[in-house]
Amino acid sequence: MSAATLDYLAVGHLSRDRLPDGRFRLGGTVLYAAATAAAMGLRAAVLTRAEATLALPPLPGVTVEVLPSKATTTFRNHYDVRGRRTQHLEAVADPLEADDLPARWRRMSVLHLAPVAGECGASWADVAAPFVGLTPQGFLRRRRADGTVVPAPWPQAERFLRHSDAVVLSTEDVGGDEALIERWASLCPLLVLTEGAAGGRLYRRGRMSRYAPFPATLRDPTGAGDIFAAAFFVALRRRWPPEEAVRLAACLAAASVEAVGLAGVPDEAALHRCGWR
Repeated sequence: MSAATLDYLAVGHLSRDRLPDGRFRLGGTVLYAAATAAAMGLRAAVLTRAEATLALPPLPGVTVEVLPSKATTTFRNHYDVRGRRTQHLEAVADPLEADDLPARWRRMSVLHLAPVAGECGASWADVAAPFVGLTPQGFLRRRRADGTVVPAPWPQAERFLRHSDAVVLSTEDVGGDEALIERWASLCPLLVLTEGAAGGRLYRRGRMSRYAPFPATLRDPTGAGDIFAAAFFVALRRRWPPEEAVRLAACLAAASVEAVGLAGVPDEAALHRCGWR
């Protein structure tokens, strides 16, 4: 894949998600986001760190660059009946810095910074791209000594938000802190706050409007927010109005929760049904 042909680059850790029966499932925002971008017709890639032994599933249209690490980021997740998640972080891969970006990928069209465990160093805030999307959940949490994942302050917030064209985060990410939401929404052109089954909010330079949810039968929420973000960023890069882009993203995210794992990545039927063209 040459520099001229890379449309979408997702940067962050792939993760292993431990299932209740002890088995593992591959996860991470970069996985679901890049797969979604590829499904939407883009040439997508992932830049990550993990152990050399990490097995990757087939990812049509996605190139994955796995840099070496002594560990693979590993989560143990528990969801309650309303889809709310409690996490334990069992292991963390080495960080990613802007110097890790391969020269052949430095002309990507969309750069998606997608940390899950604070792994994207501050140097990424200086990487230029025609469109920079940010899903900051991994900057907003830390691991306690017992592995429990808890909220944490984000010292580099202003630097990253001012660098971004669009930001997607959830009410869970910010603990419902309305003052913080308003502050961050004023720092970037577009910010979406997802609120699960309640829909969410779209902020345009701080001015808020709401978007409606799409009905869905919850089977597995894994990756829904990542699919939402990727669809939103891709549509925006294609010059869709933000209101139409967020509606597309919400529709595809709702469809994704009715499948399990990567089966929730949109297929041609879901893309057509949700209005992608």
